[in-house]
Amino acid sequence: DAPRGLEVYFRSLLESQRSCRVAHGQNVNVMLVCGIDMLQKMANTECWDPADVEYIITTYGLLVHIRMGFDVEEVLQQFPPWYRDFIILVPNTVHCEVSSTEIRSLAKRGLSLRYLISDRVGSYIRKNKLYGEPADHISPRNSVVKRSSTHSI
Repeated sequence: DAPRGLEVYFRSLLESQRSCRVAHGQNVNVMLVCGIDMLQKMANTECWDPADVEYIITTYGLLVHIRMGFDVEEVLQQFPPWYRDFIILVPNTVHCEVSSTEIRSLAKRGLSLRYLISDRVGSYIRKNKLYGEPADHISPRNSVVKRSSTHSI
């Protein structure tokens, strides 16, 4: 079984696709958008079930944003060649190296998202606890770790 969050996410995606098709016609296709770092993680069978990956890629298709530092061919070689028919690579035309993976990681740890995303989006993430509760020892407004005042000598 898929983790609850992933299951809810894909159910939501299916509903979005249905809604778009009702509103705009059957030729509308909802695709997943991700960075090449996420595509690389999808090849890791310890993180992703290959059957889930095949379903996601062949049902929705992927728009994959290419980031500096990744060898695109090396990442793509981790998948069957016919998956390429369902993957659209988007070149890195704007050099912004902030990834959604990084945003999720910072939010999970309660670190600041300021200057990476809009304040409104950051507030929404915190208010709705999209990525879980921040760790108790980290301030949600900045990246300073609160340390105990006692020291060992």
